[in-house]
Amino acid sequence: IAMDGTDQLAFGFPHFKELTKDTKKERLGSKLVVCVVNGEDVVVYDTLDNIRGDPNLTIEALQRVLKRVEESLDGKPLPKTLFLLLDNCWRENKNSYVLAWLAWYVERDVFGRIQVTFLPVGHTHMLCDQVSSRMSIAVRRVCVHSRSAFADILRGAYTPAPEVEHLDLVAGVKKFLNPRGSATFAGAPIKQADGCSLPLHFLIKRDRTGVVTIRTKDTHLDPNWSDPKC
Repeated sequence: IAMDGTDQLAFGFPHFKELTKDTKKERLGSKLVVCVVNGEDVVVYDTLDNIRGDPNLTIEALQRVLKRVEESLDGKPLPKTLFLLLDNCWRENKNSYVLAWLAWYVERDVFGRIQVTFLPVGHTHMLCDQVSSRMSIAVRRVCVHSRSAFADILRGAYTPAPEVEHLDLVAGVKKFLNPRGSATFAGAPIKQADGCSLPLHFLIKRDRTGVVTIRTKDTHLDPNWSDPKC
């Protein structure tokens, strides 16, 4: 699964094809999360500015995508390994909350192992960027007066047509994992992920004793995974 956030309506709703001096007046902000499953199926989650671009949104989108995959399998189990491709953004993706949530998948035996790749700064485009580019072209010269009209435009912007879902609420995962909101995660059921800012590749699985661990590689050229980070 590849995931990436994007803004396609620079000034929010309503959006007009011609810009005027009033264009930048306060409007409803818009943010999308583009998800591509198995390089084919595209799901787009549309949010307004009442939902922050943070780990809560990333985890909510991932949960919903995995539920879609599970339902499509008609009772068959999910694959043993989950491969994730994410943008290297600490605010939304590369942080203790997302890593802890992924480790929880392994702890609960939803997956046997999870491999996460964070794209380097200045990376070449991935498939999510291609989808975002087509959407950007689709909305460039049209008026968009409502979210339903926006969804119709997004569905027609790419082939195969994306599934578009409006998100008006997300689960408070940050509060759940860090009830006190401590910067050091004091008293939280999870630990702060240390030494994770530079590595681009993460492997989450159980060790020989059954304990879930997180190991890293700085790049794909590194021959071995690191010792457990947490």
